Amino acid sequence: MKKCYSLFLLCFFVSNWGFAQVLTVQPSDPSSEDVITITFDATQGNGELAGYTGDVYAYTGVLTPDSNQDSDWFYVVSDWGQNLPALKMTSLGNDLYELTFQISDLYGLPGGQQVVALAFVFRSADSELVGREADGSDIIYLINKYRPNSYTDHNVFESVLEIFADQGLIHIRAFDEEIFKVVVFPDGQPGPTPSYSVVLEQQAVPTSFEEGADYLLYSTNKVSVLIHKNPQQLAFIQDGDTLAQEFPGFTAYGGSRKQYEFQLQPEEAIYGTGSRAIDVDLRGRELEVYNSAFYGYEHGADLLNICAPFVVSNRGYGLFLDNSWKANFDIGATNPEVLRYTTYGGALPYYFIGGGSMERVLEKYTLLTGRQPLPPRWALGYIQSKFGYQNQSEAEAAVANLLNNDFPLDALVLDLYWFGDPSTMGNLNWDSNRFPDPVGMIDAFQDQGVQTILITEPYFTTQSDNFDFLANQGWLGTNPDGDPYVLDNFWAGPAGLLDLTNPDAIDWIWDFYDARNQEGVAGWWSDLGEPELHPYDLQFANTARAIELHNVYSMLWAKLLHEKHQADYPDRRLFNLIRSGYSGLQRYSAFPWSGDVSSNFSGLRAQVPIMINAGLSGFGYMGSDLGGFVGGTVNDDLFVRWMQLGVFSPVMRVHGLGDDTDLTAYSPATQSIVRDLIQLRYDLLPYIYSLSYENTTKGTPLVRPTNFDEPDNPDLKNINDQYFFGPNILVAPGLYPGQTERMVWLPQEPRYWFNPAAGSWQDAQNQPTITASLPISEALYFIPNGGMVPKRYGLQNTTAYSTDTLWMDLAVSFGAIERSFTLYDDDGTSASALADGAFATIQFQLTSDFPEQLQLEIVPTGNFPGQPTTRELYLSFYLPASFSNNKVFQDGVELGQYSNVAQYENGGPGHYVAEAADFVRNDVHIQLGQETTIITIDADVAGTKTIAASSGPSFLLYPISPNPTTEELALNFAIAEAQALTLSLSGTEGLVHRRETTDRLA
Repeated sequence: MKKCYSLFLLCFFVSNWGFAQVLTVQPSDPSSEDVITITFDATQGNGELAGYTGDVYAYTGVLTPDSNQDSDWFYVVSDWGQNLPALKMTSLGNDLYELTFQISDLYGLPGGQQVVALAFVFRSADSELVGREADGSDIIYLINKYRPNSYTDHNVFESVLEIFADQGLIHIRAFDEEIFKVVVFPDGQPGPTPSYSVVLEQQAVPTSFEEGADYLLYSTNKVSVLIHKNPQQLAFIQDGDTLAQEFPGFTAYGGSRKQYEFQLQPEEAIYGTGSRAIDVDLRGRELEVYNSAFYGYEHGADLLNICAPFVVSNRGYGLFLDNSWKANFDIGATNPEVLRYTTYGGALPYYFIGGGSMERVLEKYTLLTGRQPLPPRWALGYIQSKFGYQNQSEAEAAVANLLNNDFPLDALVLDLYWFGDPSTMGNLNWDSNRFPDPVGMIDAFQDQGVQTILITEPYFTTQSDNFDFLANQGWLGTNPDGDPYVLDNFWAGPAGLLDLTNPDAIDWIWDFYDARNQEGVAGWWSDLGEPELHPYDLQFANTARAIELHNVYSMLWAKLLHEKHQADYPDRRLFNLIRSGYSGLQRYSAFPWSGDVSSNFSGLRAQVPIMINAGLSGFGYMGSDLGGFVGGTVNDDLFVRWMQLGVFSPVMRVHGLGDDTDLTAYSPATQSIVRDLIQLRYDLLPYIYSLSYENTTKGTPLVRPTNFDEPDNPDLKNINDQYFFGPNILVAPGLYPGQTERMVWLPQEPRYWFNPAAGSWQDAQNQPTITASLPISEALYFIPNGGMVPKRYGLQNTTAYSTDTLWMDLAVSFGAIERSFTLYDDDGTSASALADGAFATIQFQLTSDFPEQLQLEIVPTGNFPGQPTTRELYLSFYLPASFSNNKVFQDGVELGQYSNVAQYENGGPGHYVAEAADFVRNDVHIQLGQETTIITIDADVAGTKTIAASSGPSFLLYPISPNPTTEELALNFAIAEAQALTLSLSGTEGLVHRRETTDRLA
């Protein structure tokens, strides 16, 4: 530990602040009463005045606690273009200019006026040239600084270390073994720090305390907080490593803006902060924290619909800045060594979250802010959407068209036409002219296994049926005079915004949701909740300012739906497709999507970093409008590539503005590819549903960065065009037009990776980057050595889902490996399945030292109503080429080897070996009951047991699903050669129920 102390103390006194700035101020930390000298460097910032030889004037004002943004100036000294002598800069040569003044005198500040910052631009005498920041923003300099500099005393009580400073008071709470809460009280008086996000109660954690001459040490059995006394700063240590440290820590300006600064290490990468269409490593970025709708965004958009004041480092820690106000991250943009978070108001507690890995940090972060409930299983199937199906006939035709063309389907989304049109937004009942029989339509859809999802918005146009009522009740946001705030420039027409801080308004709107639920609506689409249009002077019943409430507005909406649904439908899972939110949104059954993206390849490329960083912010189900939303046309190449991404997205939902959402609008070849892709999605449902279980129980996102399990690999820390979908699928999508190949980065552990599309093994240690073929017909992905991917073939809908028959791909190559995978199963609908223990798991534990021996232990546990008592398991082991003669044992008893695939598929337990150019597939069929079983593959080929050969059939019927059958039946079969077939389906009574003749099977 002494080594950690010395490293930590050294860091406090080493600082590299010698970078060029557009404005410097002396003294550097002035108060409003000080005389200061400012120096403007015209070569910095936008550089517009560089080389200018005429007179330069300052144009200046101040920011106060009432400023909603950096352009909200008060006490502006002059009119624009007015050349006051008091604002004329003195030229120092070399493009440097200077001005000296007393702050309160120059701005005419009244006594007691709080000032947060000085605001400047510099202009030429004729105002033709204007010096600003490099991004064109105003030059802001924070003043009236407060920070608790030096230790004076301390107290320890109830898992709290209380530190008295020369200015104020600090509380450090051991919230959990690996979570510490830090809060500064500038006035020295401790008080509550209410949170919209944190749901974890402080745990009773054993702690220890130590004091040295110049430090305090406060520890749990996992993490230590080292507090340097003078200057007062904190560092967090786990397993002997200083993971994070303040640099210098807390600062407040003008009694309003609060700021924390932390040191960044040279190779450190920072992730999270919500949904952003930029590189996954956020180092070097300045990012606003203020939810914003960006219509038609593409790759490069750094502010979108969901912001989160949370970051996770590849060094294995996280920081959650628990403040909902408008804020700003500076992640090494101003000073490469410093992560800075600045909020416009409110208290600013932060939580340090240890763990040592990104996975562990997210487990703890979602423990702190809440975990996502299990989704209804149908939500993981294919969802069809469009803006919009304008009436009942169009909606019914869309479903019929998909089903008649053999596209799997689980849900249809109805946009705003269900209640009328944009001008009637806020009508919460069906438009009977457009949808004359909505209940009959919903029932018919459900009979076909298709659920109905409806859009709602929090805006009520003045033409809507409910505007006048809401205005009279006082349930809309108000203007400064207390009258309903009519948003005249809202795109759907003049409208008001529902006050979701008002309990009466919440109760009122739930009645409409409940009525639709009782009609059979299965899910909700919550749109425009950023809120999309939210003026700074709009207020709600709780009197919070817009910049305080804006980020959490949509989360209040999600909370309303979740809590009311939970109370009235306690055993039914909620699906809420939502566009905006904030830290903790996930606990309200939220399934976010990435907003109104442009329908082009730039928009497609944006989705990979969005999914990754949203997942690393706790939002495990981030998806997108597959195909793109804005400006879409029928583009086969783009649509196929986006659908390939959609297979490996948490939610697979097409959405757009026109015909490009219709799967049958594309060429026959594209339709065939898309049909296969959706079928692949359904094949993967056992894997995806198990990822949902992992997310619900541990907070692990479904989509993960390439370095998720290899954070120290510098080559992987900023990969923006590939990702993990769960632990066992590394996805490398096509993201450019006409792309036929691409580079893929392979993690070093494990060493070997299997490419199912190419049927080949890759050695990552010999070749960490490969160029892989990317035909339009194939989704490119890789399975790591030891990776296991369970499947369920033959589904057209999740209503037929069952684990009575399962397939699993297992990739096994050379070397010692140990990997596990937990398959999860329940009834797919019950909200209380986990709490009631009404679920089952199958634990697959793979241990291999191939080619010596390979062992797979299969451990079934748990039970739920309708669970299969016996399962047919078809295990496909993909092995290196030349290992075709391997004995296979189940619980020590050798399984016979079939001589052809037809025998294997139609026979009982046994195995079959298929050889290819670059791999061998050893297929193993077993029956799994309720007891543990062990499969062993041995390289000793002497005396291999065989099953007598027979001529294989020209027609092969695969195992029937479900088994035993229910009212729905999926038949899968293979034929030896292309031929015309007549297939008759007869019941046990001998009657032919259906006969199909086709000439297109091959």
